[in-house]
Amino acid sequence: MSITERIERMYGAWLEAKGYQQREGQLRMIEFIDSVLQSKRPRIGVVEAGTGTGKTIAYATSAVPIGKEQGKRVVIVTATVALQDQITSKDLPELRTLTDIPFTYVLAKGRRRYVCPRRLSHSANATSAQVLDSLAEVNTTEREVGRNYVELFDSFVHGNWAGDIDHSPVSMSPRHWQAITTDARGCINNMCEWYSRCPYFKARAQFADVDVVVTNYDLLLSHLRIESDILPAAEDCIYVLDEAHHLAPKTMDAFSKSFGLIATESLLRDVNRGMVRLLEQLDDPDLLKRYVGEFSHANDLYGNLSKQLHKHIANLEFRDDREGTRRCRFAYGEVPPDIQAIAAQLAKVCQDIAVSIERVTGWLKEQGESNQATLGGNVSLDVLDELTAATQHFDDARELLLDFGYAEHGSVCGRWIEHITHESREEWRLKSVPIEISEILSDKLWNRASATIFTSATLNAGDDFRHFMSSVGLEESKVALLALESPFDFQKAVEFCVPKMTNEPAAGEGQSYSDEVARVLPKLLELEQSALVLFTSRSMMESVSARLPERVRRYCMVQSASGRHALLEKHRKRIDSRKSSYIFGLASYREGIDLPGAYCRHVIVTRLPFDVPTDPIVESKKELLQKSGIEGYQLFLQLQVPEATLKLVQACGRLIRNEHDWGRITVLDRRIVTKHYGKQMLEALPNYRRLIE
Repeated sequence: MSITERIERMYGAWLEAKGYQQREGQLRMIEFIDSVLQSKRPRIGVVEAGTGTGKTIAYATSAVPIGKEQGKRVVIVTATVALQDQITSKDLPELRTLTDIPFTYVLAKGRRRYVCPRRLSHSANATSAQVLDSLAEVNTTEREVGRNYVELFDSFVHGNWAGDIDHSPVSMSPRHWQAITTDARGCINNMCEWYSRCPYFKARAQFADVDVVVTNYDLLLSHLRIESDILPAAEDCIYVLDEAHHLAPKTMDAFSKSFGLIATESLLRDVNRGMVRLLEQLDDPDLLKRYVGEFSHANDLYGNLSKQLHKHIANLEFRDDREGTRRCRFAYGEVPPDIQAIAAQLAKVCQDIAVSIERVTGWLKEQGESNQATLGGNVSLDVLDELTAATQHFDDARELLLDFGYAEHGSVCGRWIEHITHESREEWRLKSVPIEISEILSDKLWNRASATIFTSATLNAGDDFRHFMSSVGLEESKVALLALESPFDFQKAVEFCVPKMTNEPAAGEGQSYSDEVARVLPKLLELEQSALVLFTSRSMMESVSARLPERVRRYCMVQSASGRHALLEKHRKRIDSRKSSYIFGLASYREGIDLPGAYCRHVIVTRLPFDVPTDPIVESKKELLQKSGIEGYQLFLQLQVPEATLKLVQACGRLIRNEHDWGRITVLDRRIVTKHYGKQMLEALPNYRRLIE
């Protein structure tokens, strides 16, 4: 039986077992992936598949049999935890159970998605009944967090919880999870007394021989950046990059560099105190004393150079960016010579600091291996944690400072310095972000991987995929393309409306436009029981919501720092109780939210989602295009319009989640019909029933 016949058999068996009819789009996607994965190199395919196509089953039924046939691992990468859970808890288990092709799979996550048993143990033990009682009248939140730590530790120790924070028996904020998780910097591996029970290492042990690995972009890109052994080598992989519109921004973020001056100075003080404590507790061993002396010398050099850098930074021109932040961006990524020279010297000093700390931690580990009582009794492992984390910090600092110190003319990195003030805290942060990522991805993925499939519901910005391929460095002649429409009847299910508005956001009348949105919004909201209202700025969102009449405002929930999950749960409960409920959200609510049926009958886009033109990454991209000869309106068309188009498609995609859904979409920004680029944006949308006033 040929591999194509095996794929057809697997898909047919799944359809029969589920009682489904064959979907044309799903079948075309299977045939397309089959063709790409069995072709000669380069084997790269890009598939845009609308909502309802059934992408997961399509790429699984084609890639898994081919991977087994070719002896390659299938690595499925997504951007959201929700999709990873769906794939590993529903789609792959069903496919394996309902078909006759056996395969194994595992969900691969980073350390931060698992509890660190040692840190949890310390936190739980520190939360004694006496401590809880003392917190009772002082800080209710900390009291509750303390009880959570105790409950988590008890559940973990008794085997009732495996340590995966995505399946935790309690709910906590990211800040409180941070205290009981760790990363490579804070992990002491097999020196830890909990090593044999560590959830992360137990999970990693499953990665070795599985046929399918499901992971996220952050872990994949971290693996590529540091060339770790967390995931299989690219040469042994067939990559399926789902939600692929996230790849470019995720790559820029993963390969960016950052360095905080004040945070580093604070860390040095902490390390110095830790060194002094070690010398006091360990009776000044000669070798340790020498290493601490090396650190002290490098610390003094850092202090002198840091003062010089502060003086030069103070002479730069900063402009207000957002509340509490001012920014000085270096045109074309070119760092001023005086700052460049000091950065180069600081890079060398940071390397010396990291080496001296590594020598101290190495000495401590040797002592621990030869005499566990010495390390565990007289010197707390917490000190070792602090020093290990500090080593990584200074390695990272050195990377940024080298980037600033040896920045070449015509660089394709955006570089800037931010001055951040928040309450009583202050920071000077140096940033470097790669603007041209095609070389990174080509070198680490496209030129090495056995094959790669990209897929998403939003890849084509009405330009035949040109923007997407350019953003990730794919050559059109080497890529197979497929665009599949959603099987949903959008013409029947959706009314797409652009009402009359007096003002446009781009007219320079920001307040007038915001006032008008506040005036027209009540009637629009009252059309349906539920709505998702999307804004591009928090200030406008809060301003508009505050000016709504009480009869409407009492049903509105505005995105806050408390978390999306709690807000969505409250929204669903309101709808289930047959009450009205309207969600006001920003960019993060444009995707990854599933509100089927009555939970969302109306999506309102208050403003076309163009990137802020003064964003340093946008400005740096603009310079890169200008260097290639693109100017004026063409610059706007190539840089801003495709991204805004894809974001608009994502926003509209929140409405129809299944074949039974219906509702309306309203865009309050009339530039979509008055500006020339609006035609491209409208054509990229599904075939909605349009009502343009």
